[in-house]
Amino acid sequence: MSGIASIRSLIREAPTRKAALALLLCLYDLWSLAKARGPLALEDHVVHPERSVILHQHRSLARLPWLMEPLMDLVRHFTLGTEGSSAYDQMIDGIIAAEEQWMRTVHGLVMLLASVIAVFWVIAMVIVRPPLVMEGSLSWPTVTVWIVPIGLAMLALHCIKVWIGWVASERTGMLEALRRGICFHADGAFAPQVSADAARMALPQRLRPSHDQLEDVIRAESVRYLYPGAPLLLPADRADGQDCATAIQDMLDRLMPSDLNSFERDQRLDELLTDLADDVPPQFSAVALEFNRLKLLGEDDIRVLLHSVDKDIWSLALRGASSHTARSILDCISHRAGRLLMQDMQALDGATAVEILEAQRTIIKTLGNLRATGTLPDQATLDREFFAQISSLDSPLS
Repeated sequence: MSGIASIRSLIREAPTRKAALALLLCLYDLWSLAKARGPLALEDHVVHPERSVILHQHRSLARLPWLMEPLMDLVRHFTLGTEGSSAYDQMIDGIIAAEEQWMRTVHGLVMLLASVIAVFWVIAMVIVRPPLVMEGSLSWPTVTVWIVPIGLAMLALHCIKVWIGWVASERTGMLEALRRGICFHADGAFAPQVSADAARMALPQRLRPSHDQLEDVIRAESVRYLYPGAPLLLPADRADGQDCATAIQDMLDRLMPSDLNSFERDQRLDELLTDLADDVPPQFSAVALEFNRLKLLGEDDIRVLLHSVDKDIWSLALRGASSHTARSILDCISHRAGRLLMQDMQALDGATAVEILEAQRTIIKTLGNLRATGTLPDQATLDREFFAQISSLDSPLS
């Protein structure tokens, strides 16, 4: 790795509180799976990490390869039958020693780069040769040209040195947390939450959540609590030919339980809707009527339209929809997506009628474009199908 790339990766892969929480949650979910189904249940998550629901849920770890790769290597040893915390202690000692050596190398590269810049600056100043003495006295503005940059360069070098040491300390602290979480599980006598909490206490202070915060995050974001009984690995046939991350997220969206039953959802939805009957400007007289005809579209057609328009426009447009139309739209998306959409609608409480109607007009225009390209059926086709359904209701039963 070149010096510039090393410095870049040091900046990009600096530890964050979000990554620390992701590490604790990942350890909790992995150990919960191992406790429930045995260590071999972790094998597919190591061999096919792109299909792992656990690693997808805590994917911020993937942005820190210096942490993710040791985690996967150590979990792989569990699947191979390595037992005892002392073995993992020795492995992590080697990982930390390599990490410290790499940080010393990066520190040296940064110092070398800064020194080269300083040398080039001094050479440039010597070539220019500004007079230090002018008319028998020191020219302080000229002296300042020499002294101030040198002082600033020394200060910058000191700040860089301190920052690198700080990043190195936090990275080592994250690896120590990994050691604690691994060794507690390797001893075999501790519950997954105890192992995660032991790892929490080894984190650097800036990254360390409290015990109560960890419990709250586990209940809110761990796979075990969010998707109880869900498959933790994307089936191989669904991973072929498409983005695994998208396929996993689609699967999770459909598994996300709703926090509202249908009656509560409809009641809250009715509270969010805005009556536009008295506020519609003349130029928008046909817009609201046309928008409420979206309920005639089939579910597949509504989903195509949903993906063709930004969600912010949908949340604004649905504020002025009829309750029947709004329910038809929400019935075509997952519980999780519907909950988020209703939250966005609530945040737009101060929207004006013109803003709502402009959003509805945008969706109608997009619908027209989709119909023009043949992606969606035209209105005449929908009307024929609608009247055919009505006629079938009037026909006698055979």
